[in-house]
Amino acid sequence: GTAVWGAIFLARGTSTVGALLAGTPAGTGGRPRQLVEAFSGGGFAAATHAIPSRARPAVIAATHQGFLTGLNTILTVGGVVALVGAVLALWLVREREIERGEEVEVATPSAELLEYVRP
Repeated sequence: GTAVWGAIFLARGTSTVGALLAGTPAGTGGRPRQLVEAFSGGGFAAATHAIPSRARPAVIAATHQGFLTGLNTILTVGGVVALVGAVLALWLVREREIERGEEVEVATPSAELLEYVRP
């Protein structure tokens, strides 16, 4: 499951960054994927130093937007999966089919036992 979430996140983030930076050198090839990976991996500051200063704000904004798009997508998909799982659990688990053990009666302690236990 974790690999699927990561793949969805990376695909949505990369496509958003690529679309926002279309027509620029940062939006071609594997650069959008590298930007999203650097941002999510903590190496984004080092990755942005190689970008010319004029283009840096646009690249940073596009990468932030791509990250948020990917995150929103996996959170939405995860919420839907959890909701479907909850509905299925309510529908498939039937009270009458649950096996229960025998009920055990607990005896109350006698007066002699209580006197022995008390200091």
